[in-house]
Amino acid sequence: FDIFLNNLILSISCLSIFVFMIYRVFSKNIYKRRKENKLFLKIKKVVLKPFFNIKRSIKDKDHIYKKCHKCGTTLRLNLPSSRGIKKAKCPECKKSVKFLTFRKEKIEIIKNKDKR
Repeated sequence: FDIFLNNLILSISCLSIFVFMIYRVFSKNIYKRRKENKLFLKIKKVVLKPFFNIKRSIKDKDHIYKKCHKCGTTLRLNLPSSRGIKKAKCPECKKSVKFLTFRKEKIEIIKNKDKR
């Protein structure tokens, strides 16, 4: 660890964290590890959620995915033939959503936000 860190305190803390991680990996308390994994997946979902529509837009070459900021509905817009900033109305809340396009297309609702 001293290759990257020249500070003794940082080296000791890094080594102790590493030893603790190894101890946790070989722990046989499956119930606690399952709870930790569930918490990790929940945090991961919160952190990566803003990038989900970007990932979806990259995979789907024919559509753009945008989220309505008022109601949380995910909209699927046909991919424009050229670039430009346009607005579309959300069919749920009638709020205008800005997106990059040059022509007006049909808007399809993918997912509604849970209304509880």
